[in-house]
Amino acid sequence: MHKNSVIPAIYISYAWNPESDAIAESVEKEFQKRGVRIIRDKNDLKYKEHLKDFMKAIGRGKYVILIISNNYLKSENCMFELLQIFKNQDFYERIFPVVLKDVKISKAADRIELVKYWENEADNLDAKIRELKKLSNIQGVTDDLNLYTEIRNNIAKLTNILKDIYYLNTEKHISSNFKQIYDLIEAKIKKDASIGDNASKAKEISEPDQDESDGYKPSKATKKAILGLAGLIAIILIVQFISKASFSGKENTDGAN
Repeated sequence: MHKNSVIPAIYISYAWNPESDAIAESVEKEFQKRGVRIIRDKNDLKYKEHLKDFMKAIGRGKYVILIISNNYLKSENCMFELLQIFKNQDFYERIFPVVLKDVKISKAADRIELVKYWENEADNLDAKIRELKKLSNIQGVTDDLNLYTEIRNNIAKLTNILKDIYYLNTEKHISSNFKQIYDLIEAKIKKDASIGDNASKAKEISEPDQDESDGYKPSKATKKAILGLAGLIAIILIVQFISKASFSGKENTDGAN
């Protein structure tokens, strides 16, 4: 990526544990060496800012490096981020996963264990809620219950997508200075920029030009229609003028007789 070019936001989504933290640090340093800034919660989330808003921004990101660990798949915040990414379309194209050794998602039985984990989390919270004498004024608690249920309903699908992606082991990523991830993100940024340029050109062709003086310049078709209408009006006016002149001449002749 050229330093002069505009670099889109590149995010890291990861769980807060020593191994994931270390990988996030390494990714950030290697991208910085290439002149690319990584957006990361510990650096970019300011005091008193809303965590959910930041996670939703990650969900909208076009380029998200996922550091997937067992802790990640069992973290409500991490899974909220992953769901946000999934909901914003083109999930596969927008993620660049690094999967740690402790993750077990290759077998269906392993993925079922994750479904069971979130099912238990939802059931346990639901049971705690039902212990209350009154169910009023528990905002936030019910939001968490809904989130656990949503994670439970989607985690099999999400992990099935992840297990079908061929990914290098962590050691190879580190030894190559995360070159494969960088190269793929760079290629996607160039592709997206090319698509954006083509879309802009198509828009310029399809839309009328803007005029600096009055804010609008009509298209050729509009100009042609205006000229045709003006010509028709001119013909009508001429015919009316000739008719009036003829009638006036007749009146003068009759008066002379």
